[in-house]
Amino acid sequence: MRKNKIKIIIAGAFLAAGVLCVQSFISAQAGPSIDLGDGSGIPGGSVTLDLIVAGNSSASSFVGFIKYNPTELSVPDPINSAITPTIGKIIETSLVAQTAGENTLKFVIYGGQAVIPNGKIGTITFNISPSATNGAKNITMAFDSAATPANPPVPVTFTVGSATVTVSGPTIVYGSYDFGRLVARWLQTPVAPPAGEPTVDIDGNNIVNTRDLGLMMHNWGTN
Repeated sequence: MRKNKIKIIIAGAFLAAGVLCVQSFISAQAGPSIDLGDGSGIPGGSVTLDLIVAGNSSASSFVGFIKYNPTELSVPDPINSAITPTIGKIIETSLVAQTAGENTLKFVIYGGQAVIPNGKIGTITFNISPSATNGAKNITMAFDSAATPANPPVPVTFTVGSATVTVSGPTIVYGSYDFGRLVARWLQTPVAPPAGEPTVDIDGNNIVNTRDLGLMMHNWGTN
């Protein structure tokens, strides 16, 4: 009876060790992922998000999609140059679907045999509509395909993430006096306001132009 108990204990120890090894192997084999960083901006402004890869050790090409609400967010140039690469790869984009509530931007990463590196691989800028409401705007992603540089290529599966753009509108109420200041500083640089006065460079891009005028009209008051 005592020998049987010892055998059971030893068998249990080996089983536990095996489970730990399997768990460690699964963890080590976790697939690569691609995601967008979060950001924030004001109505009429813009926000730039980082495109980030993690856990990739074999894929040299990737095809995926970015989906967003076109009534509140837009991509300045969705054809070919929506994403600016920060690596030695080409990232081409195209607008493949447009509906009242969702646009779908396809992006393709390719060029050379090198594996897509982990970390920040590019940036994408969204313009925020002047009529965008305050709050969180969701941007989702979808996976299409990825492959190694082998011949023939070996498919690689990525998990994809999502991003949140937090919109927070100006709290300043503008009026005729502010309109006069804006006109006086139209296209002037720098646009720093006199002491004690809020800037009329409302979107913060260091240029006073029609976008700032639109934001001012959107927040027009009676002063």
